[in-house]
Amino acid sequence: MTEFKGRLVAVVACLLMSAANAHGQEKMQIRLLEEAQVSQRLVTVGDVAEISGADSSRTALISGLDLDVVPATDEMSINANQVRLRIILEGIPSESFEFGGAGEISVQYSEELLHRPLLESLVRNSIADQFGIPVDDIRVTVKESPQIDAIVRTIPATQLRGIALLPAGLPLGETAIQLELTDGAGVTLSHRVPVRIVIMKDVVVTQTAIPRGTVISAEHLREIRRPVADRTLNPVPVDECIGRTAARDIPQHEVIRTSYLSAPGQVRTRPLLSPNDYVDVVVQTGPVSVRLKNARVLSSGSPGDVIQVMNLETNTRLAAIVQDRTTVLLRN
Repeated sequence: MTEFKGRLVAVVACLLMSAANAHGQEKMQIRLLEEAQVSQRLVTVGDVAEISGADSSRTALISGLDLDVVPATDEMSINANQVRLRIILEGIPSESFEFGGAGEISVQYSEELLHRPLLESLVRNSIADQFGIPVDDIRVTVKESPQIDAIVRTIPATQLRGIALLPAGLPLGETAIQLELTDGAGVTLSHRVPVRIVIMKDVVVTQTAIPRGTVISAEHLREIRRPVADRTLNPVPVDECIGRTAARDIPQHEVIRTSYLSAPGQVRTRPLLSPNDYVDVVVQTGPVSVRLKNARVLSSGSPGDVIQVMNLETNTRLAAIVQDRTTVLLRN
């Protein structure tokens, strides 16, 4: 205790001498969390606080300062004064930082924090090996579940080994992966674990809106890298987009999918007439023609196409050839 008091006096003297230098400088901000989970029993300032306004070396120094050891009950509380005093005892002037956030932090020790990164790495490496995807392009998040709780209870993190049994197709989004795990004694345990899998991919997006029937050029597109978790996305390489025709209206900033494009060499244009349009039906008999007004279009078509229309006076369906936007010719 005498040694501690002597050290504290020396620190206080140091603080008094450095106060003038600290005055007027921008203060470091230390915001205390309300709750913290740790995967090791030794709790540090970085576990319970967010630090800003300091350079990287000062931030690392403060983050690594030890505060206390979590007891066997796996829970404890640390108050703001305990954190403040520990920083001061390191020789950091109190005038150089400001405290905010909670007055007391609830700390909980959890071995699950050790297991999750190991399981995520196991799945990520298995996907990289089996599907030829760079491991840095794969994001795996293991979800909370009874299966994870069972793994934590039965296999220490230091003994966790295993393989992921993946499906034939690349798993994406919210899914479940079968894991075959072994402990230090060689006992094998099988668990189906819920995960979320995201792959970073190069995709082509539209720089402007593209109307249906437009022949796509490089000016319409740009290539970006983005996370993909949709199994149906099926992005198209940029060189396969250029020269193709838009099979539908494509909004700006939309990812180009295969279904948005006509088949190579095929040009799709918007039909001249669509269901629920109204046209005149012309019946031609030799030099005489008869015009039936306001027939309702039942099927789509362009000039020369045979479509179905309905005579609304008799509710009769007729087959007619599209002439223009307002006229169809009754088929003989």
